[in-house]
Amino acid sequence: KKLRVMNTAMIKDLLYQTLQRYGTVREESVQQLMALAQPISFAKGDILLPVGKVAHKLYIVAEGLLISQHYTSGGQLHIKNFFSAYHFAGSKVSLLQGSPSAFSIEAATAGTAISIDYKAYKQAVYASDNLKDLYIAYLEQSWIVENEARQIAFATSTGMERYTQLLEAHPELEAQVPLHMIASYLGFTPTQLSRLRKELNS
Repeated sequence: KKLRVMNTAMIKDLLYQTLQRYGTVREESVQQLMALAQPISFAKGDILLPVGKVAHKLYIVAEGLLISQHYTSGGQLHIKNFFSAYHFAGSKVSLLQGSPSAFSIEAATAGTAISIDYKAYKQAVYASDNLKDLYIAYLEQSWIVENEARQIAFATSTGMERYTQLLEAHPELEAQVPLHMIASYLGFTPTQLSRLRKELNS
């Protein structure tokens, strides 16, 4: 699949489609962020943020898939999150605290995104009530609602339910990453995931 070169109209649409997930978006808010947005492309395997480095950029994915990941002390790969189209990607704790990131952000596929300097983004947020409302809604959704839902799912949902919910959120995921990465994110072994997939497709 050939990646599209991002033009001004595409950047505007990406910002609007992403922001409207968190509330009403005003035209001037989109224009403010367009002034900060830098289109980028990435190849499979590119590292946008290495482990241990302080994050300075916030990304919004247009095409492709980014992942956050780290290796445990035992050398096992742990997938923290998947970032597909119209999703923010970044190390939130590192951005907020200016501390080294505990995980890397890497490209699972080739793709495109926009990159926004986080300090400039925060200045824009402080200067705009609309952007401030959207930013608060984003933090609440991504840090509280989604994290709590995932914790509850690990405690109360069946493996099949967690697997199908992940595919509903990221429909193209199985075509984008190896199954062992999906298993890692869900807390399964590859064998357990294989059994679930056979059960689902039977």
